Amino acid sequence: AHISDRSIQHHGDNLLSMVRIFGDKDLNALQANEDAVYMSLFNSYVVSWPSSFGPWLAVLSIIGLVLTVKAGGGATGRQTIWAVGTLLAVAILLPLWGWIASFPLGQMGGLHPLDHPYPWPGRITLVSLALLVAGAGAMFATRKTGAVGLFAVVWSIYALAGLALVFLIPGISFLFLLPSLAAGVVGGVMAFVAKEKALKWAAYSGLFVSAYLALVHMVMASIVLNYHLSYFSINALILLAWPLLPVVALWREEGVEMLRPIMFGIGGAALAGMVIGVMVPAYTAERPRSVNVMYVSNELTGEHRYQIEASGPADKAYLAAAGFSDEAQDYKAFGIVPRKGYFVPAEDLGLAGSQVIILSDVTENGSRRVKGTISAGRPVQIVGVTFEDKSILKSMTIDGELLQIDISRLFAGPKIIWLHGPGDRAVPFSIELTPGEIKGLSVFNMGPLPDTEKAKKLQALRPVDAAPMHFGDHSFVLSAFPVK
Repeated sequence: AHISDRSIQHHGDNLLSMVRIFGDKDLNALQANEDAVYMSLFNSYVVSWPSSFGPWLAVLSIIGLVLTVKAGGGATGRQTIWAVGTLLAVAILLPLWGWIASFPLGQMGGLHPLDHPYPWPGRITLVSLALLVAGAGAMFATRKTGAVGLFAVVWSIYALAGLALVFLIPGISFLFLLPSLAAGVVGGVMAFVAKEKALKWAAYSGLFVSAYLALVHMVMASIVLNYHLSYFSINALILLAWPLLPVVALWREEGVEMLRPIMFGIGGAALAGMVIGVMVPAYTAERPRSVNVMYVSNELTGEHRYQIEASGPADKAYLAAAGFSDEAQDYKAFGIVPRKGYFVPAEDLGLAGSQVIILSDVTENGSRRVKGTISAGRPVQIVGVTFEDKSILKSMTIDGELLQIDISRLFAGPKIIWLHGPGDRAVPFSIELTPGEIKGLSVFNMGPLPDTEKAKKLQALRPVDAAPMHFGDHSFVLSAFPVK
């Protein structure tokens, strides 16, 4: 009754595809003697190989790279030091420029964390910045290190990283193994066929493969992180920037006259991307911002009110039309987490809170163990228990399952225990606590938004570029947990 038809259709489409693939297969016959390393190529093909091939592929790439560097005349110790410094400078400057770009592209922090409705200005900006940093670094360092020095250091790092990953984390070894294999095989073969061209074609081959991986992972990162976190997603482009260094150095050694105009053009593209990124809409009907309408009943304080829960800066026009004040108010989300929000008073709709029945409360051997049952009290999706000070929580078992309480419980701060889909059952629980004062122990439930005229008005006024997300429009009832 409370899930959109489009969401059900989306999950149904996914399930149907799985049934078509696996429905007629004997899953017990799908056996393998080892893991595979795989990657998607252009989102249409899967490239894979047995993980046991990894060490041999890494060794093959190393042999080819050694032959390539030897064919290029080798690198001196001084050249190597300059090359290492150049790579470190690029690794530092990339996230720095990503941080600078995050302000215009992220529209001053006003973006939802997920995919931007107009991602191309951001993509062009980040790629241009990576090209600019790598190009400037290579042009500055070429006289000190030369193309062969940059090639030797870049592809040594790739080859060694690929070799290490095939043993440590083989599933991601392709990020370094495939580019170094391309550079090594092409360069190694060219070292015997056309020695003077080995370095150039090896550099081009490695750059081509690594650039594809860099762009794919940058796009994936920016979808999840969006452009207000560009200083994270731009780091994927180090797979583009480092292999570009020896290529630009080769062009500079060859006296390519268009190098400087190209650099200025790339700088202009980065600037244009940032300017356009500020101008394009941050939200659309297809890529809306998160705006939830909530009814909140706090049995601890006796307050009942409607709340607008949104990501990013507040939509002042919506708040004004819906009757909310311009200024955000301090409140505690879930009764324990300090935040700011927008509210209007509401009538008491009589929504039932979660019900907790204590069956035993015993302190012994330096621990206090409370056992009982918890039930939703009304038809809801989620029930939760909150601790204002999580350091008192030693362990908790719900419905026979011991919860994983992370080490951060040793420090003060809030903690929320979630129970999804409780239905109408009385779920048994057991809590082990540190003896002493208990602060902020409460219980809540979250269910559908009541079908009141006020709730309908708040939903109707919501802009077309906003939509309920995460928990969606919902009601929230906070109650006391009957333990002192």
